[in-house]
Amino acid sequence: MAIPFLWPHLKWCWSCKRGCPFALGNDAMSSSGPSDYSTFDGIIDCRSQAAFVQGHLPGSLWLPWPQLRQLQNALPPPGARLLLIEAPTAAVQWLKQQGYAVMSHRWSAVTHSPMQTGLKQGMLFQPSPPLMAMLDQWPRRGRALDMGCGGGRDAVYLARQGWLVNGVDRAQRALDKARALARLYGVCVDWRCCNLRADNCLPTGQFDLILMMRFLLPERFEWMQRHLRPGGRVIVWAFHEEAARPARAQCKTTPEKLMRGFDRLTTITATIASLPDGRPMSLYIGEKA
Repeated sequence: MAIPFLWPHLKWCWSCKRGCPFALGNDAMSSSGPSDYSTFDGIIDCRSQAAFVQGHLPGSLWLPWPQLRQLQNALPPPGARLLLIEAPTAAVQWLKQQGYAVMSHRWSAVTHSPMQTGLKQGMLFQPSPPLMAMLDQWPRRGRALDMGCGGGRDAVYLARQGWLVNGVDRAQRALDKARALARLYGVCVDWRCCNLRADNCLPTGQFDLILMMRFLLPERFEWMQRHLRPGGRVIVWAFHEEAARPARAQCKTTPEKLMRGFDRLTTITATIASLPDGRPMSLYIGEKA
């Protein structure tokens, strides 16, 4: 059963309308800036924080080279066009190795452009597209729980939107990256490292939104329904049974199975969509009466 959802409007690819990738072949910084910054998918400023606060290009992300490699979860998907300001050669080379199209400029080459002051960060990373699409149509704010939060993109995105967020994952390394991402954007998320199957793992209380993104734990569906406030929503985005990867069957499901698993909720969306690599995903969004 497929219930209509604005899936065709989700943007999976950062560069599909941008033309061919580009990069300075010798990894050197250019002394003349580009005429149109809108052709870039992101701007990364590698100068000192003090210099960034005094003035930077609007929408820039302050991310010095030592932190850049550690905060890959702050970057857009590989293939994106990035403009780097005062980046060392090592940063340019590393980003190219990750699959990015990179152009590097000196700060003096862009000082003719309009500037922004302060530490307001541009958001370059991409949260889960179904989450962004749902929030565009659902103005509610409140308390959210991200189950299996991984590197924290969805949790940090929600916190930036004004939600009070709990993020839970069993992998300490992933949570370390999530905490670093939250610090970068100056938001507070209550992170918890534990096994989601354990009785004492999940936080207490009621939630307005519960997420399970690229993760599947059907034994927690009943808990999710019980801990959802009236009018609150559950969103599950997991690999479809026909996806070639991952290999484990317990990581996959169908929209029909998700609807049966959340039988106490009103179905808003139950459909199938594909990742950029062609793998099908099952999406379910349900609301508590």
